[in-house]
Amino acid sequence: MLENVFHLKENHTDAKTEIMAGITTFMTMAYILAVNPNILSASGMDSEAVLIATALASFVGTALMALLANYPFALAPGMGLNAYFSYTVVLTMGYSWQLALMAVFVEGIIFIALSLTNVREGIFNAIPMTLKSAVSVGIGLFVAFVGLQNAKLIVNSDSTLVTYQHFKGETFHSIGVGAILALVGGYQLAKNTEKIKKLLSENIVSSVLSEVFDDVEYNAFGRISDKTLESAGMVFPFSHESMRGSDYVKGTYKGLNVELSDVELIHVTDYYDEELEQWKQTEEKVFQGQWLVCDFGKELVGEVHLSEGGRKLRKQHKNNSVEMENAAFNDRFLVTAENAEEAYYILTPHMMEYILSMAGKSGGDVYLSFLRGGKLHIAVQTGKDFFELGKSAAKVDELRQKFLRELRWFTDIIDELRVEETLYKKENDV
Repeated sequence: MLENVFHLKENHTDAKTEIMAGITTFMTMAYILAVNPNILSASGMDSEAVLIATALASFVGTALMALLANYPFALAPGMGLNAYFSYTVVLTMGYSWQLALMAVFVEGIIFIALSLTNVREGIFNAIPMTLKSAVSVGIGLFVAFVGLQNAKLIVNSDSTLVTYQHFKGETFHSIGVGAILALVGGYQLAKNTEKIKKLLSENIVSSVLSEVFDDVEYNAFGRISDKTLESAGMVFPFSHESMRGSDYVKGTYKGLNVELSDVELIHVTDYYDEELEQWKQTEEKVFQGQWLVCDFGKELVGEVHLSEGGRKLRKQHKNNSVEMENAAFNDRFLVTAENAEEAYYILTPHMMEYILSMAGKSGGDVYLSFLRGGKLHIAVQTGKDFFELGKSAAKVDELRQKFLRELRWFTDIIDELRVEETLYKKENDV
């Protein structure tokens, strides 16, 4: 029955693994059953009622995630908003908890509407990565602070506002022992959290990568090096001064060394804030998407670059731009090359039609660079990160297929270039 409902074998897992993961997940997040009633009761709400509501909401949310989406994710009320609800809206602003709860209900309806219309995704993508990271860190520190307070690991201090718990005196047998147990539980929580992350990574992302690449390595927090990216020589509409990235993949594809990751190229502008009387910086994303680097299989006399922009950029690059025979290709791509003959060598009529076709399926601007050292760079400006859940991926198997399609887009171009190279050689041998 479990196999029919959750497709365990298809997702490279079994009942024992999922049961242990479930227990671990429960132990990891069970703190919400104590913390949420404790925080919300400060607003005047009944702590026992909040406890029951927290447990029921967590059960229903987790069950729906399992039965409808087939994701091994547990859902529960989030930390942060509950503290804002009690300490700011009710205690500081003076609103009743009933009125504040009505505001939360209205906010939920608005949130659902934004999600259904893709506005939420657009807003999320518009937020700079630095702000996303800062928000996550800020909420994490706040939750940690609340948890340390409730565990009595930190206590009030008249001189420094907060201080650490003194594990001595009359309170040791009660508060002190509880604090020590909290430390032990926190250590186990950290270990189990890493296990969960590793399990999810291995079962979803790593298994998909293994289907496409050989000897594959995956690092969610790594990326292609600055030196490698700077060597590409692609022409972007604006300059960039810094680089970021994630989801680094390294492996081999049909004997070719391959690197792949999310990449962000950032244009930094300095300006003087007269009101604050100080220099500040603004960031603008020149490129956000996926970047692949692989062996091309042949040495070139000079480099050849394809960049989105076509005729718009051609005026800026008159000296090294190459006019191709395909008018549609020229409209979309700027071709720059040190040797025009080499551009014609690589970009045959068939190859140009193929690149145009693949560019139409990419979902964004496409950039290619054929380098002198035998390296090929393929970049797609999708405006989003790799290995993200799309709105069409409702189940794990659908998510896997989505990732496979995104990877195959890159590998199909590599395959076509290798076939084209073979055909070219045969034609010239005749």
